[in-house]
Amino acid sequence: MKTALIPFLFVVATLTGCGSAANEEELVAFAQGASRILKTSGEGELSRGSWSSPLSNLEPTRVYVTKEGLYLVISSSFADERGLFVPRNPDFAPRAGTDPTYTPVRSGVFAYRIKG
Repeated sequence: MKTALIPFLFVVATLTGCGSAANEEELVAFAQGASRILKTSGEGELSRGSWSSPLSNLEPTRVYVTKEGLYLVISSSFADERGLFVPRNPDFAPRAGTDPTYTPVRSGVFAYRIKG
């Protein structure tokens, strides 16, 4: 069981950079908060004032909703973007070789990277 935790911690630590790494509890809260937003929000960027604490605790630079789901941007530069993603469809299964790429972090939460 401990070996399954190592890739999880690596992905989360990479996403959060120098900031505090998200723990399992924070990711569960983020997934729940994202699901509530997906049920009540249309597509578009969410203003900082509307970020609930589960989202703002992860210190994103931007949060937006698409028809696919909610993107929480941790870092971006030029065309490259990285962060966390919660899909609208609970049966979401990422396909290999696509842009963005998605890596499962925990049930319902994916790390994503857009290479542009």
